[in-house]
Amino acid sequence: MNKSLLLLLVLVSVDAYAGMTKWIDENGRVHYSEGAPRNAAKVEHLQFKDTRSEPAADNPYEQKSTAEMEEDFQRGKTARENAAKKEDQARANAEAKQVNCMNARNSLRTLQQSGRTFKMDENGERIYLDDNQRQQQIDAAQQAADRACR
Repeated sequence: MNKSLLLLLVLVSVDAYAGMTKWIDENGRVHYSEGAPRNAAKVEHLQFKDTRSEPAADNPYEQKSTAEMEEDFQRGKTARENAAKKEDQARANAEAKQVNCMNARNSLRTLQQSGRTFKMDENGERIYLDDNQRQQQIDAAQQAADRACR
């Protein structure tokens, strides 16, 4: 008698520990419960993984120390400052490039529109350029404008 009672208790405790059961009744309706009736058409025992005992791998919500939070803040602040400096430098470079382009185009336009062109020698006297020399200066100014306005 004791052995049969012990066996019955063991079987009942195993069934109670079994967890959730998914079963379908004779009408085709799905049910979830701790145990299925004997007349269930289909029974499936569901196994759930216990995640409570596992530590979180990389939990972004875990509590950080004050020093870690300060370090994160300083790292973010430095990154934002560096990004702002790069942005300002890029903006200044773009403005300088635009000014250089405009100056090169103005120089080219002046050479193209002027009639007689001259250079000043070391004594401060004007030396007028012939047509070939003038065309060479226009070509050089065109190349400079092309380089500056890329």
